[in-house]
Amino acid sequence: MLTGSLSKTTDPNAENLKTTPYVYFYTSNQFALPADYNINANFWVVTSHYEGIFKRNTLSQLDLGVSKAFMKKFIVTLAFNDILRGLNYKEQLRINTVSSNVTYYEDVREISMNVRYTFGT
Repeated sequence: MLTGSLSKTTDPNAENLKTTPYVYFYTSNQFALPADYNINANFWVVTSHYEGIFKRNTLSQLDLGVSKAFMKKFIVTLAFNDILRGLNYKEQLRINTVSSNVTYYEDVREISMNVRYTFGT
């Protein structure tokens, strides 16, 4: 999936930058392997852009998982989120003579295990 967007934030006291569009790209893939194994890979990215008074950085996230089916009814999945630590959100702006550089650290890395059993046929 590929999406584009354009928005603008203005302030009469701020240095208004040229607003530029950004691109959002998302992909989700599942790969079947022998012996009832599957690998899941999900990735998304938002490109850097200017949004009126803000300069925003590129954000991305890569998630990977591996699952194994037992007896076709019992599935165990091990998943890893935000492997590349791409969610450190940065924005820059300038109002009058004051410059602001902000970084928001988002630590959403996790390892999870899911166990699923299907009853019936």
